Amino acid sequence: MTFCRNGAFIHLAAPDGTVWWQAQITGPLSALDVRTAFADAPVPAAIVAAATSIDRPQPHHLLDPAPAVWHTDRVVLLGDALHPIGAGQGAAMALEDAVALTGAVRAASTVEEALAAYETARRPRVTKVLRTADDNRGVKLEGRLQRTLRELIMPVVLRHGFERATGWLYDYDPRTTAVR
Repeated sequence: MTFCRNGAFIHLAAPDGTVWWQAQITGPLSALDVRTAFADAPVPAAIVAAATSIDRPQPHHLLDPAPAVWHTDRVVLLGDALHPIGAGQGAAMALEDAVALTGAVRAASTVEEALAAYETARRPRVTKVLRTADDNRGVKLEGRLQRTLRELIMPVVLRHGFERATGWLYDYDPRTTAVR
């Protein structure tokens, strides 16, 4: 991943030798602008220049925070209906919601009690993941100095601290946090 003036550029080599890439462009740029958006970054510029086609751009979006009310007496929101995460966590969060809701329903004596317990159990996690996703989007909007510092620091962080810093995201078990 390369952080550039106009967004973030992600690329990786596919097994057949082709390069898969994605440009997360900030601002209203069209598909033709992708070539100029990353012209100041050597690796992204070379990859885009070698591209045989450029697909129609998808808008970079901001997501609303989770609503203040998650449930009524008999209806509850979960998954993207409740908290569209982005940052690659949508499906995982929906599955966590389902597990937590199942545990809350099994443990409660009424539907209303179960839905309240589900919200109590999930709200801290959902809030933290949403905040992390917002931070992830936010770093793609920083200036040249911040991008330069990040490019210097990230290899060290990724090699020595990434797993420790992000472990909370991947080792979470909704069964252990459900209110019973």
